[in-house]
Amino acid sequence: MGVDVEAAARHRQRIAWLVLGAFAFALRLAAALVTGSFHHPELYEYHTVAQSLAAGGGFVFFSHGGVPYYSLEAPLYPALCALVYTLTHGSVAALLVLQMLAGSLTAVLIAAIGTRLFNRQAGLAGGILAACHPGLIVYASLKAHALTIDALSFCVVLWQLLQWGRERSVRRSVWAGLALGLSLLERPTAIAFLPAAAAWFFLTAAASERRAAVKQVVLLSACAFLVILPWTIRNTLIHRQLVFMRSTNWEVFWRGNNPSATGHSYVAPERLVLDTLPPEAVAQLHRLRDEMQQARWFRDRAFAFIRAHPAEFLLLTLKKWYYFWWFAPQTGTLYPRAWLYGYQALYVMVLWLVVACARAVAIHGTSEQRQAVMLIGLMLLALSLIQSLHYVEGRHRWVVEPFLLLLAGAPLARIGKALRARGVTGVSVKERAEAR
Repeated sequence: MGVDVEAAARHRQRIAWLVLGAFAFALRLAAALVTGSFHHPELYEYHTVAQSLAAGGGFVFFSHGGVPYYSLEAPLYPALCALVYTLTHGSVAALLVLQMLAGSLTAVLIAAIGTRLFNRQAGLAGGILAACHPGLIVYASLKAHALTIDALSFCVVLWQLLQWGRERSVRRSVWAGLALGLSLLERPTAIAFLPAAAAWFFLTAAASERRAAVKQVVLLSACAFLVILPWTIRNTLIHRQLVFMRSTNWEVFWRGNNPSATGHSYVAPERLVLDTLPPEAVAQLHRLRDEMQQARWFRDRAFAFIRAHPAEFLLLTLKKWYYFWWFAPQTGTLYPRAWLYGYQALYVMVLWLVVACARAVAIHGTSEQRQAVMLIGLMLLALSLIQSLHYVEGRHRWVVEPFLLLLAGAPLARIGKALRARGVTGVSVKERAEAR
């Protein structure tokens, strides 16, 4: 009898997750149909690289005076785009559908993690928040952009790290390392998760387990770097110097550290930080006919600014960290103001729910729940710090906002339960029974 009840509960749970995934996909599909993005999606450099790959021209993008960039981006998303284009004769609409499926899977994964950590209602609430998140919907449905796959890969890393912490086995170390390695191939800032995971593993290990913990962290790191090794070797052979993931890191670093830097990629509507370069500087950059020479040009200018203005660099870094967790003056430049205000209201609610969750877990939570919240906090802190050294846009937080929605689901479910208990009249079930 007990086995039958458990099997029925698991079946209901799978049905709920399937419905959640279908709901998330329907929202994303509706957004694409309403905006017409199937016919005119927003395209980025990934699209150009993918077209070149699909046509047999290799992983290349021409930038800054027509210089060929062979290591512009991490390879996973452009390669995925190229595969879709090859199979569908260049259909961007097919790529958007794939992104919608990935976004739906992210919502289901958040629900699964939330169910494991808290309960089914909390998991479902977090999954619904992820399904309805406006930023995640926009990037999955309107743009041929890597963010949706980034967010999914980050959630997979979180899931595997939680499994690793629960079992603390060699097998789990390997799986977590492989997940992190794939995430690095998707978005290199995932490297921030490695020190966060190592610190968490040591902090939650018993004193007698510290030696074994060191070995498992080393194994996880080795597996992650084995995954990215072929790409690193490819880059190194092309450039004749070590390039781990991409050649544009210094340019991205310069965007957030220069005399015109605002902390954002925009200094004003329709004007990028790159547009503030004087004509003579642009001409100098374009005379450099190699992407690594241009990378060093950006690096030298960024460090010259830091050496000349160390206090301003520190202030900018703090400002960018604030922008990561809140909003920059340039936030919403490319969207209607109503979209921004609606999202701001949602984000404030989510932050309030996250604080409520953290407080409840700290006071009443199980050891597993406290460890999970600690891991999420360390991962968020590490990523926000590494992003603050470069430049910050709202989308950089959206990649990890599913982590916040996961935590927000628990108090949201409790609020929903309390409201259902009181009913639409505001009178509790017990009070109605006594009245009768």
